[in-house]
Parts: sequence; structure tokens; C-alpha cells
Amino acid sequence: MAYTPSPRWANRKRDAISLGEALEAYVAAHKGMAPKLAESKLQSLWPEVVGPFLAQHTESLYLHPKSGRLTVVVSHAVVKAELQTRKAEMLARIQEFLEGTGEVVKEIFLK
Repeated sequence: MAYTPSPRWANRKRDAISLGEALEAYVAAHKGMAPKLAESKLQSLWPEVVGPFLAQHTESLYLHPKSGRLTVVVSHAVVKAELQTRKAEMLARIQEFLEGTGEVVKEIFLK
């Protein structure tokens, strides 16, 4: 006996949307989640922004959504100095990664 989908599921494929689209719709409906999602995305992509070595010496990231400031806590003064010289490059890469999220990083504060 062959499987026959119920009429309720017959047009399921036509109405299907991607997971990304579903998440975007959910975030749009719940505006308070967008900054935390952007912060989480930054944390996961941080090694691509600064490289794996510098990322290992970064302790935490915090995105201040109202001011657009990204606070980066580093473990060593040498790492802080290196990141200080790369601020413009990091800002450009961060904006690439956050494109479409509605979040903007205007400055990076190293701590």
C-alpha cells in the first residue's frame, strides 16, 4: 500500500520557506532579539574577523545596540595593541557579516 499524504499536507512544498526566512520573520516580530542574535553571530564569526590566533586571546564580546559600540575584552596588552591597529579593517569585516541584520557597529572598544 503506497503512502498518500493527507490533503492538509498536499501543498506543503509550495508553501515552504527556508529556515533563514522563518528566523528573519520571527526576529522581525520580536525586535528585542535582533541585538542578541547579532552579538551571537559576531561571537561565532569572530575568528574570521580577526584570525584564529587573536580570537583565542579574546575573552568576550558585547554589542551595545543603542550606541553601536562593540566591547572586546582581551587577555594581553600585546593583543590589545594589535587589535587597535586593525580597528578599521575589523569594522569593515563586521559590517559585511552583519549586513541584513539591521545592527550596526560604529566603534570598537578594546578592554
